[in-house]
Amino acid sequence: MNWLDMVIIIILLYNIVRGLREGFIFSVFNIIGFIISIYIASKYYLSIYYFITDSPVLNGLFVSITEIILSAIFPSRSEITPNFIPGIIRDGIVDIIVMLLSAIFVFLLVNAVVKILLSLLHSIFKVPVLSGLDKIGGVIFGLIKGFLIIYFLKVIITPIALFFPESFIGKGLYDSLFLVYFGDLDLILDFLPIKSHI
Repeated sequence: MNWLDMVIIIILLYNIVRGLREGFIFSVFNIIGFIISIYIASKYYLSIYYFITDSPVLNGLFVSITEIILSAIFPSRSEITPNFIPGIIRDGIVDIIVMLLSAIFVFLLVNAVVKILLSLLHSIFKVPVLSGLDKIGGVIFGLIKGFLIIYFLKVIITPIALFFPESFIGKGLYDSLFLVYFGDLDLILDFLPIKSHI
């Protein structure tokens, strides 16, 4: 069991406890909002991605920031091999970073709006249910949400692990005992437009 397995356990436990506390009705609204956010983010994050990459100023800014971060992470490697960082950038690491940040930005924005709307609906349509069933339903939906979060996390870290298999993230992903149960890496890559860069 490594650090990523511990993160998986914490995510699952947190969402189970939260589902138990919030109950079935509110958990249903939450998970609906979460699914809607993921769906919209998957449909529209490329618009943000292309907006950034098609802008010389914004794309240049991301390239500069990436160079600074990589130089800080691999100081000795960049001194020994001057073409190391330019090579990584040519291989498409900036595209991956922009794509991931675009997806996260759209997801957070949509999730915030959806949560506001669903909170209003929840306050309007309060359905009286038995307390026990409400709590059990909340636990089930909390567990489902935990699985979705972990799968989304795997989608985010998989391209990073492929570029840097010996890194902290790469070793965490490939040595994880639990992550293997959350979808296949090839299945995830099939949905990533950057597959051609890898």
